[in-house]
Amino acid sequence: REMARVDLYTRADKDGVAIEVSDSGPGLTLTQSNHVFDPFFTTKKTGMGMGLSISHSIIEAHGGNLSVSNNTSGQGCTFTVRLKSMTSSREKMVQS
Repeated sequence: REMARVDLYTRADKDGVAIEVSDSGPGLTLTQSNHVFDPFFTTKKTGMGMGLSISHSIIEAHGGNLSVSNNTSGQGCTFTVRLKSMTSSREKMVQS
């Protein structure tokens, strides 16, 4: 049996930062990916289904975005957190 793998990637540009967490698990079905951020949705036998929902709410409350996609390799999926830079956020508030 192959060991599970989790990779973490970060990148920054003028608009903000992105943090990607990628694993080598089975990935998500279309139904799972459509509901993965819903409260009480879980794929685990003992999960409550609140972790990703809470994370999604917190990140969006800070002007960010949390998304998920299956890896192109056919194994696992990648969760991506995007957060705006403070400069970018301030500029938008001034323009509003």
